[in-house]
Amino acid sequence: MPAQGVSLFKQQGLSFLPIVAASVTTFLILFARWFFRSVCCAYSMPWPVPTWLNIEQPQSLSLRKWLPTLFALASGAAGAVLLLWPPGKPTQMLEFWALLIGVPFIACCFIFGVALNRWEREKVDAEEGAREQERLMDLWRLWSSRHLRVATSVAVMPVPASTFGELGGDLPVNKDRSKGLGWKVDNSANERYSRVLTELASRLKKSFENRREITVELLYSETPDRIKVFSDELKAALGVTAPGVRFTMNSDASTRCAQWITDQVDRLNDVTTLVVAAQSWPDEESPGVFTEGVAALLLEPNVSRDRSRANRNAADDDTSLKANHVSRPMTTTADTLEADIAQMLEMLEMQAAPSRPTHLWHTGCDAALSSAIQSAMKADPKNPVIERSFDYVVGLPGPATSWIMLATALEVAPQGSPPQLLAWRDPVDGQLHLCTIAPAEQQNKVTQES
Repeated sequence: MPAQGVSLFKQQGLSFLPIVAASVTTFLILFARWFFRSVCCAYSMPWPVPTWLNIEQPQSLSLRKWLPTLFALASGAAGAVLLLWPPGKPTQMLEFWALLIGVPFIACCFIFGVALNRWEREKVDAEEGAREQERLMDLWRLWSSRHLRVATSVAVMPVPASTFGELGGDLPVNKDRSKGLGWKVDNSANERYSRVLTELASRLKKSFENRREITVELLYSETPDRIKVFSDELKAALGVTAPGVRFTMNSDASTRCAQWITDQVDRLNDVTTLVVAAQSWPDEESPGVFTEGVAALLLEPNVSRDRSRANRNAADDDTSLKANHVSRPMTTTADTLEADIAQMLEMLEMQAAPSRPTHLWHTGCDAALSSAIQSAMKADPKNPVIERSFDYVVGLPGPATSWIMLATALEVAPQGSPPQLLAWRDPVDGQLHLCTIAPAEQQNKVTQES
């Protein structure tokens, strides 16, 4: 009896083996699909690059083509009726004439009906495909047109930002050099960063008017103790400049520009934000491996970015027109540079006019890469792109140089000027990022789309 039980158990257990194997295989397939989507796809396609299909409408049924076909079909059907009519049977009968007329008519209706049904199905498919593609295009246009609205930008660095705005002037040369800032007012000052932060706050004073609360995001790639000291001195300087404003301080040791902007353009925020990114030497007396500097960008709330123009009030439109726009950054590589820049220019054509960037700002890019970017921009030979090599003028790049370059480009760009293209390499992973800025009062079409 026990032997029979063991044998029965083995038989039942073996019968479950295919089910268990199928379950394990299904689990492995689902896990592999999840892993590919969540891990691999996150790095292979950071930007949606839609491919628009050329949807052609089916040609209408032409009577000129169908009349000979139907005539031949009717003649053949009538001939078949005459051929198959029994010999000797009289033709002066209702049945004969019903078949002689009815069969060709039914044959023509059947063939033409099949062709008409196919044409209607193709037309419906083409119309649905066109509507779906238009919907996807609207979604992509909305996604790609999201941006940050910058009310004011300030860059404090050894080379004045106004140097870049001088037309026809000779730019200073600090290539492969590291230049420092005089942070203190004097050597006896207790506050290490007092002079620079006081200058930064004073240049932002006018923008703080009529504001009650501002969230300060400090991006400073240093130790927690130095971040705490910098944050306290920054808050004190801002408090002296704008005593009626309540400043809420947040700090982060990461100064990655592209990642921060990408996270913010999709985030709803109803509070004005002041982004301060800084880079300084560990020891003020010992030169570091980069040029020191501080950048500040005052961002307007973006709670109304996806509202239609009909639901916006005049204040929203007026604020949008007065603010500079920083678009969503694009991550690219040297192999896909030309296609990615073409994608970005296509995005600009949908949003702003004129669409072609007139300036190229870059940091962390060598001469070959900057030349490749200019070539991919395909500018008009009569109006070549104006190149601004930030490292050539300011000095060696550091962890926050991309922020300083962004603030400088926004600060010196004249109101109403065309868009400008910025390119920089991430100091952490070395990835190349592209971003466009549009100065104020150049946003009529952008405001309607975003």
